[in-house]
Amino acid sequence: MSSYIPQLQSSEPSPSSEPRVVALRGSEVDAIFETLSSDTRRNILKTLYEEPSTPSELAAATDTSLQNVHYHVEKLIEVDLIEAIDTRYSEKGKEMNVYAPTNDPLIFVESEETRSRVESSLERIVGVLSLLAVGSLLVQYLASVLRSSAPNALETASDGSFSMSAQADTVQTGTDLVGQAQSALLEPGALVFIGGLVAILGFLLVRRLNG
Repeated sequence: MSSYIPQLQSSEPSPSSEPRVVALRGSEVDAIFETLSSDTRRNILKTLYEEPSTPSELAAATDTSLQNVHYHVEKLIEVDLIEAIDTRYSEKGKEMNVYAPTNDPLIFVESEETRSRVESSLERIVGVLSLLAVGSLLVQYLASVLRSSAPNALETASDGSFSMSAQADTVQTGTDLVGQAQSALLEPGALVFIGGLVAILGFLLVRRLNG
């Protein structure tokens, strides 16, 4: 994203990844739709979903004035669509807020009852995926430990031939990006994660068909 702001000195912030479920028959939806009826506000929100930004960056990205951006940012904050997640400082020492979407994604459902069910389902899915990710990392760690402790006898004698480890290094160096991606997918941790994900999706599909 182009910017007219001088060099900034700050760590790059990250927007929230927590979903927000809004009921179309709920009390907050009217305010959200009214706020998003403005083209400028929709453009600002779209820009922030692409990358957290300061008001000056938003003004440059949406081709509007800084004063106008501040006005629309306040309207988006009022309905909890965006929030300040960090501050940056220009070379002149001016403090600037960095804004990002409050939630990602934003999900609209029919009613409050549906909203409660969706939120409960999302919480369960996130919890299961978190456990699966932790388990996959543990498997990958154990596999790395076993590799590092493998006996040195696997390497051949120094008779001019390559050792197994040297061959592996040579193959890895010679492979292209596609080959490296394929190797990563064959790692134990990746296989456990993909297998678990397939099992979860299969369970959900069967449950939906039987429901």
